[in-house]
Amino acid sequence: MKLHVSEIEFRHSPFLEGRIFWEHDGRFFPGRDWFDNVNVLLGWWLTALLKIEVDQPANFSCMEGSYQLAISLQPSGEVLFEDPESNDFSGSVSFRSLADQVFHAHETVRKLAKQRKYPIEMGDAEALLRIKHLLESKSSRL
Repeated sequence: MKLHVSEIEFRHSPFLEGRIFWEHDGRFFPGRDWFDNVNVLLGWWLTALLKIEVDQPANFSCMEGSYQLAISLQPSGEVLFEDPESNDFSGSVSFRSLADQVFHAHETVRKLAKQRKYPIEMGDAEALLRIKHLLESKSSRL
């Protein structure tokens, strides 16, 4: 599963809008070239990753529309994902790969906003630090 983030737009708003979507086996969630509030979604998705890391149910949600991708962490370290609405976007990916993609996209967007002196909220700072720590750990589960 691959995360795509591009075409970030800086407007007069606390949101950074841009293209953000997942790709897996030639399919896309929530859709190819999905346009949404990038900074909000990345913050939510970091929090969702932390929830599944402690065995709580979680979703990758979107602001624009009611799209949700259900995610759950297996004992093997694989994350199962499924779009409960369509059932045609599902599979598994390592937690480390998924967390790494969301973390790096989050950091890229945060740095871009900082360079432009654009004040935005990027989500829970503690969640960001916990994900960074998990990625740096040598845990066999992850």
